[in-house]
Formats: sequence, C-alpha cells, structure tokens
Amino acid sequence: MDRRRFIKMLGLGTTGLAVSQTAFEGLANPGRRPGPATVALARADHVFLEGVFAPEFAYPEGKIDYASIETVVDGAMQALTGERRAEAQWAKYVGGQDRVGIMVDVHPLPVPIILAECIIDRLIKTGIKQQAIFVFAAGERELFAAGYSLDRDRPGVKAYATDSEGFRNGFSRLVLDRCDVVINLARLRPHATVGLAGAVHNHLALVPSPQRIALRRKQTELPSAAARPVARHHVKVHLLDTMNPAYQVPPPPGTEFRWPYGGLLASEDPVALDVIGKQILEAKRAQVKGEPWPLEPEPEYLRTAQTAYALGQADPELISVVRTGYAGDALI
Repeated sequence: MDRRRFIKMLGLGTTGLAVSQTAFEGLANPGRRPGPATVALARADHVFLEGVFAPEFAYPEGKIDYASIETVVDGAMQALTGERRAEAQWAKYVGGQDRVGIMVDVHPLPVPIILAECIIDRLIKTGIKQQAIFVFAAGERELFAAGYSLDRDRPGVKAYATDSEGFRNGFSRLVLDRCDVVINLARLRPHATVGLAGAVHNHLALVPSPQRIALRRKQTELPSAAARPVARHHVKVHLLDTMNPAYQVPPPPGTEFRWPYGGLLASEDPVALDVIGKQILEAKRAQVKGEPWPLEPEPEYLRTAQTAYALGQADPELISVVRTGYAGDALI
C-alpha cells in the first residue's frame, strides 16, 4: 500500500462505576495454575533514521525508521506463531469478518503511531476491512496528543476513547458492542504508582476512570480489569513496545533517560510478557547505575495476576523467550 495514502487513511494528525466487591466477583481463580508461557522477542539493529531524511530541527527526538518497525513486528509474530508469512501470522488471531480493536497505550511516553500503522497494514493484508479496524485508548486528550485523528466522519480506520464511548456493567461499550477481537498494544515503561506499566496495566482502558484510579491504588487487584471474562475472550494477542523505552520515571524533558533497545515483545500471555519486560528494564537500570536498581514500587500485581486471577505465568523459570533479529546488548 502507498505509504502516504495509508497515513491519510489512518488519520494521523463517561460513565463511571466505583470499585466494589461486585466488580471483582468471579474474577479470582486461586485454584487454577497457569502453565508455561512463551514470549517472542524481535529486535532491529537500529531505531532511528539519520542524515538528510531526519533533520534534527524536524525530529528533535529522532525519526523512527519504518523498516525497523516492520522488522520487529514481522519477526515477533513469526517467532510467536511459527508462520513465515505475515498474513498467516495474524490469521491465527483474526478472521476476515472480524471487527478488530487495537488497544494502544498513549500515556507518556506513547507507543509510536507508526507501530500501530504497521499492525493495521498487516491486518488489512490478512483480509480485515479498513472500516472494521479501530484504535482506542482511555481518553481523547491522550489519543489526540499521540497523533490520532478523532474525526468520526473521515473514512477508514478511526480512533475512539473508551471514556467518551461509555461503559456497560463497568466495561467498555467499544469492546462489548463494536469489537470481536482486541490486540493489546502496550509500551514498556516504569510507573510511579504501580512500578511497571505494560500489557496487564494497559487493560485499565477497558474500565471506567474511578476503577482505574482505585486499582492503581490497590495494585494487587489491578489484574481484575484484564481478568474480566469479556477481556479474556476478546484480547487475543499482546504486544509490548520496547523500541525506545525509558528506564526511569518520571521521564524528564529530552531523551537522556531513554535508550534505543529496538525491540518488540509478543505473547498470548500478558503476565509473562510483563515479567520479561521487567527483566529488561531492571537490567538496563542496573547497567546504568552499576548496581542493582529494582523498580519502585515493586509491581506486586504481576504475582497476584497469576495466583489470584490465573491471568498468566509470573514465574520466570516457566517462561520461554524465543529471540530473533539483532542480538547485541539484549539484557536478558
């Protein structure tokens, strides 16, 4: 597809419920034990373009190379599915008649919009119609700041906020009413309140704002958003952007606390994905400081995601990492 036409197509440019015992009813599964998990890691040997095509005045934080994005998306999906063709990789999770929502992390620092763009391109090549794909996050302000058009009248892929579209029984109407499959596109980053924001944390977009606030305050219950039966059914695959992550929070102005890791993690298990992401972050922090530098606070919700909600595998010994692409300074 012509890239300019694709970008134009993409349009780059509330009801709340308090947390209660009922909100968590039926979510804990202490008797279930998640089995071994597989996480795919694909990396590119560079992240940014250099020279006349990426002048510093126009791209002060650097211009990400689209070819590197394609490398990690296709590489991660091949490592995860065992399929060489992109169409076959995504066909494992979506069908031609599916309506697909991409749940994207747009909080600072947001997932690069060209990463969502690449995934949309692969979905279309798999047979999903443009009008059957949408991007969503919790708030319109964050979506707009991340570069997404909120114009409802333009053709093609649209962007929505769950807060604006509303909730039913404490869960996003977007997913309940307009969606068959959700792709979870999160970004690896430290978080001041829960220690780590990743695949599990990104599910907070599915519940009303009062629940998000309460779950961050009581982080051992944070996985309950992802453990809702509708979320378990709809969210088929989880991707964790590690192209140019920050290792310290809050990220200050500039790029001195970010590094070009050039990676993408993929898994069907959001907990295992975050566990591997945590290892990468803490290895980088130790590398920078010259001694162990754990995330603060400790993301305890990863443990309860396994033990209380049976959401996924939190034991690193039971997680297999399949690697492809660039191998230098992998940190795990």
